[in-house]
Amino acid sequence: MKLYFIVVDEPFFHPVFLEKIINKERENIVGITILPDKSPKASFIKYLKKQYDFWGIKGFILLSFKVVAYKFLDFFSKIYKFKKFFSVASVARYHNLPIYRVENVNSEKHLDYLKDKNIDLVISACGQIFDKKLLTIPQIGVINRHSSL
Repeated sequence: MKLYFIVVDEPFFHPVFLEKIINKERENIVGITILPDKSPKASFIKYLKKQYDFWGIKGFILLSFKVVAYKFLDFFSKIYKFKKFFSVASVARYHNLPIYRVENVNSEKHLDYLKDKNIDLVISACGQIFDKKLLTIPQIGVINRHSSL
């Protein structure tokens, strides 16, 4: 079965999730699409305000420092091949999986790329809504994974 992942570039949960699945299913995984953490329609300032409103001052500051630290560590993981991963891309690089970066999961270019992969199942962990064109590409279907309880 050919598995394909479409995930948001989130450094805390997705690298751990992907690493566990890749360790069990590496021979079945054909690639990963990585989406930005913020909506392509939202400005960076609006994104920061939304995070501030959600987390509050203390949580926002703590999360911001953690994101910066993870970005720093991810940069060095390209050189030193850490066993701990700080980004989705670092997990993919470590396992030599192809990465496709896109802002809009439903773009024609992305859909054409996916069609060429002959995918059986897409596992999604992102906030974008998949159009019917994308939903009909995998032979079996699409599973949306969500981190909340």
